[in-house]
Amino acid sequence: MLVPFLRTLILYIFIIIAIRLMGKRQVGEMQPAELVITILVSAVASVPMQDIDIPLAHGVVPILTLIGAEVIISAISLRSLTLRRLLSGKPVIIIEHGKLNQKALRQLRLSLDDVLEDLRLKDVFDLRDVRMAQIETNGQLSVLLETPAQTATVKMLSLSPTPQEPFHLIVSDGRFLPENLSAIGKSRKWLDSVLAANGVKSLVAPRIEPVPVLSFTTRHLECSAGIVITASHNPAPYNGYKVYGPDGCQIANEAADEIQDSINKTDIFNGVKTMDFGQAE
Repeated sequence: MLVPFLRTLILYIFIIIAIRLMGKRQVGEMQPAELVITILVSAVASVPMQDIDIPLAHGVVPILTLIGAEVIISAISLRSLTLRRLLSGKPVIIIEHGKLNQKALRQLRLSLDDVLEDLRLKDVFDLRDVRMAQIETNGQLSVLLETPAQTATVKMLSLSPTPQEPFHLIVSDGRFLPENLSAIGKSRKWLDSVLAANGVKSLVAPRIEPVPVLSFTTRHLECSAGIVITASHNPAPYNGYKVYGPDGCQIANEAADEIQDSINKTDIFNGVKTMDFGQAE
C-alpha cells in the first residue's frame, strides 16, 4: 500500500509543478493546444498510478516531453502570428449592430440559444443593444454595447474623482503581514498609533525577545494581552501573530472566537480611529 501511495504523491506534486509551468489560465481560458496538453498529462499520469509494475519514469518522461513541447511552442507562437493562428485560430464576429451573422454561427456550430445564453450571462437581454460581439480564441464571448446601452462611466460624465489606492490586508487569518504594511507606505509606529487611538495601550519591546519574556511581561505588568509578532518555530510565511492572555498563556479557542467576533463587528472604514504617534506615546 505504501508504494502506490508514494507514487501517487510524487506524480501529484510533479503534475502541479508541470501545470504551473504552463501559466495561470483557468480551464475556460485555455487555448486548444493548452487544453489538449492538460488532458494528455492527466491521462499519462494515471497509467503509472494504477499499475505499479510500470516504472515511474514511464509517466514522468512523457509529462516532461508534453510540457516541454508546450513551453517551446508557446514561445515560438509569441513571435509567429501564423503559428498562433494555426494553433488557436482567430476571433470570429457573430453580431454586428444587433444583427446575427448566421454564416459565422454555422461555422462555429453555435445555436441562437447558445448566443442568447452567453449574452444573458453578461447581463445583455436585448440583441439590439449589441454593437459588436465576437467569439474569442478561447471560446469566450466578448460584447461591445451600443453607446446608449453602456453603463455610464466617469469619462462619460466628465468627472475627475480622487484616485483610490487598493486595500491591503495588514493582518490575515491572525497573521501579521509586514510586507503589506510597507506596501501602503506605513510603519509599525503608525500601526501602534492606530491601536492607541482606539483605546489599546501597547508596549513594544525595544529588541527581539523570546516568547517566555512576553509571557512574563504580560503577567508582571498585568496587561490584558500580549502579542508576539514573530515565531521562529513556524514556517516563514506564517511567522508572526500569536495572542497571549493576562495569565501569560496563549489564548484558548473560546477567547480567540470572542476577539474575532469583536473584530467582525467593527466597521473597518469608519469605526477605526487614528492619531499621531507623538500622541500615542
